[in-house]
Amino acid sequence: MLTERGGLYQYGKSRNKFDENKPQAGNRPYGSDRDGSILGGIGSRPVCRVVDDPLPPEYMKKLKTAQQRGFMSYKAGFTLMEAVVAVSLVTLVSLGLFSGGLMILKMTHHNRVAFEARTLGIQLLEEMSANTVTDLATLMPFSQRTNQLQYGESVLRSVDVIGHDASRAVIPDIADAEYAEVHVNVEFFSPLTKSFTTNTFSAIVR
Repeated sequence: MLTERGGLYQYGKSRNKFDENKPQAGNRPYGSDRDGSILGGIGSRPVCRVVDDPLPPEYMKKLKTAQQRGFMSYKAGFTLMEAVVAVSLVTLVSLGLFSGGLMILKMTHHNRVAFEARTLGIQLLEEMSANTVTDLATLMPFSQRTNQLQYGESVLRSVDVIGHDASRAVIPDIADAEYAEVHVNVEFFSPLTKSFTTNTFSAIVR
């Protein structure tokens, strides 16, 4: 028998077959009057009635197949292949997230080291630019400076001065130069590229 309960059909045997148009004793639905007719509206329970029409053969075949495969059983679980595929997917996603996070950490470390090294280079360039050409001649040759950053990285700073005469030709004696090019070189080890990186900052001193 096909039983309809709340708009859903259930296939099975019915113990008590009753007439849906006749009220049953003790089973009058909530929200109905004395003769068992449905009043409708909010609060009324669905009426359970037995339908003699069997399920279509196509539906019964699909239902039986689903029951055999365990899709409609509380005992259904994952097969070994499904578990292996799920673990593989989780592993691939975890490796991708780990690689991405590691790359972000390296880029953050590189940017921090590069920022501090470039700040030291600009600071030295401002110190050299505050002098005149004659003062630069007394400071040369400039000894290389080594600075330690907060997390142990080393920054090497060096200065190159090139003198020019009035015709813009390069002259060896800076004291006789009309103006001079000051180049501050900053060298530091990059955690991202695993190699030394050099940045140069330049200025003109007259």
